Amino acid sequence: MLDSVSVGVLKSGFGFGEAELIVYNYLLEKNRATAEIICKETKVPKGRVYDVLNNLLDNGFIEMTYSRPKMYFISDPEKSFSNALNVKERKLGALERDAMIIAKKLSSQKTRKSFETIELINDKQDFFSKVSKEILSSSTARLATRRIPSLILRDQKEENDAVRIAYKMMVTNFLERIYSGSINVKYLISKEYLEQLLHSKEKEKKEEAIKNVKELLGYKNFELRVVSAEDSADLVRCSIFDTCCFLNLDTPRAYNFLYLKIASMTDKFTKMYDELFEGAKPFQLK
Repeated sequence: MLDSVSVGVLKSGFGFGEAELIVYNYLLEKNRATAEIICKETKVPKGRVYDVLNNLLDNGFIEMTYSRPKMYFISDPEKSFSNALNVKERKLGALERDAMIIAKKLSSQKTRKSFETIELINDKQDFFSKVSKEILSSSTARLATRRIPSLILRDQKEENDAVRIAYKMMVTNFLERIYSGSINVKYLISKEYLEQLLHSKEKEKKEEAIKNVKELLGYKNFELRVVSAEDSADLVRCSIFDTCCFLNLDTPRAYNFLYLKIASMTDKFTKMYDELFEGAKPFQLK
């Protein structure tokens, strides 16, 4: 039933080998069959036929009953190709994400071997944009802050539209990756500041904080812990990702927004952060 065009698409687009082509073509012609019958009638070796069937199953091309013995079949070729395309799309998405993570790590290693440039960031729009890129390509994030928790108060008032848009994009990217389970987030914040938000006299701020904290605490890949204000006095405000970290510098008021982007210190700060995080108390909303 497979013509030369179909064979070409299956080979080049889906990586079919001769055994996959034979088994798939056989199931197109038959109603359903067991692995033993497929092996016998197609002459595909027994040791190979199960690998072929599992491959076709994993990629959405065929279906299987859970009776004994198991029966393999194709209920609808259009449905099987649609399933296969969905599987391929998911794999490509995962491959793209993993490839970017690897590329960033390799770039970071190459930079360390030569000469590392430490970026100085004192522009909010630039900072939010750089953090957004790290969010999209990282599998982990570690946040430490004493104020302005972006994932809890998501509508910060910024001074101009460009900064506001960059901030909103950063938060949106973070939330989408948390919701999809694509990033694991550890969030460390001053207990007193968080309590201040949750019991704020400003009704809108209080309601927003409570709502967003409840939502975030519902995700397994998000952990919120608190430390006392006394302990957080020495806490460096930072955002640590897979291959770089952003460190806030306490400066005179004229330069109160100043961050360093550093790759070479990521491992050290990650270790320091995790030690501090393990000693902090998990937050529970009362």
